[in-house]
Amino acid sequence: MKLRISTLTRDLSRKDKIAFYVPLVWLCAVVFLSLAAPLLTMRVELKELPVVKPTSASSTTTLPTGNTQNPGGVTNLGGGETATTSAPATSTTVPGSTTTTPTSGTPSEVATEKRLVAVDPIIPIPGFKLKPWDRSWDTVKETPSPRIPGQGPSGDHWLGTDELGRDMLSRLIWGGRVALAVGIVSVLVAMVIGGSLGMLSGYLRGRTETFLMTIVGSLLAFPALILVIAIVAFLGQDLQNIVVAIAIVAIPSFARISYANTLAASQREYVLAARSLGASRFRILRREILPNIFLPLSAYALVVTAVAIVAEGGLAFLGLSVPDPKPSWGSMINDGRKPLTLDGIWHISFIPAFVMFSTVLSLNLIVDRIRQIAEGKESKL
Repeated sequence: MKLRISTLTRDLSRKDKIAFYVPLVWLCAVVFLSLAAPLLTMRVELKELPVVKPTSASSTTTLPTGNTQNPGGVTNLGGGETATTSAPATSTTVPGSTTTTPTSGTPSEVATEKRLVAVDPIIPIPGFKLKPWDRSWDTVKETPSPRIPGQGPSGDHWLGTDELGRDMLSRLIWGGRVALAVGIVSVLVAMVIGGSLGMLSGYLRGRTETFLMTIVGSLLAFPALILVIAIVAFLGQDLQNIVVAIAIVAIPSFARISYANTLAASQREYVLAARSLGASRFRILRREILPNIFLPLSAYALVVTAVAIVAEGGLAFLGLSVPDPKPSWGSMINDGRKPLTLDGIWHISFIPAFVMFSTVLSLNLIVDRIRQIAEGKESKL
């Protein structure tokens, strides 16, 4: 059965269609902005650039504080690092920065050094230049534009700034990449592995069923949150480790769903007919059973995706997700607790919480419609 938008909205009223399309548009916007983040936002890259080094004593020239143009677009980031803006025919204003020039008449040599380069968006949109969030720009004191911690929404920062003056919209977009990566990749891995185990157990039965379902039941005996925290604490705070931890926790549930639906589908007339015609087990599983259990698995996968996004946010809130300064929605909510309590700055926590809530709610609303389609199909069999 081909799952199309027209199939999902065929029997819906106008009000129900609006309730379906609004969550769908929200999810599409979240996915598009997350995937297009490198195209729309400034970023910082570590590149090897040619640097002229004097072979003898050199003198240090300090640029006076103020609107002084820095030729070449080199920005001092502190700690021996510099950032060079790559925008052509432009200059960066750097108050209080220092440049080193060789003494007049002394020989010099050209070498290469790794420097942090601030790269403009690939697709610049007028009035929509999102500020970078990279580590170098989190620690720099003198930046091309002044930081205003806790600033509300404005023309320069559409959703305001956080407690360190970083742009909230840019961090939300990049945090969405973490949430979607965890939600989609972990669920796909769990659905493939768990679905395969459930199909084999439900169709082959016997010792295979006993062995595989015993392993699945053992994994279900562990509390999910404690198991995820233990795996992440053992493997380390990394995006790949978080994906692995959530996938391991989600595999047993997918195996149970696949096992139950395979048991029901294996007794259908079309499966018995294929078996009597001499079809192999692999062909029956691939051509007869899998297409009929895919829709329930897909609906459940969307539910688990929402749970995985919330789980990643919970890990980030506990400080066990991707390390700072890489943003995630959960860490942004956690970062806003202190400003909310002490200064009453509400948008730092509220905005990422609202985005996470809207994303999870949209997934659940779409799942309800897919579930109705699956139940209608079962009733016709």
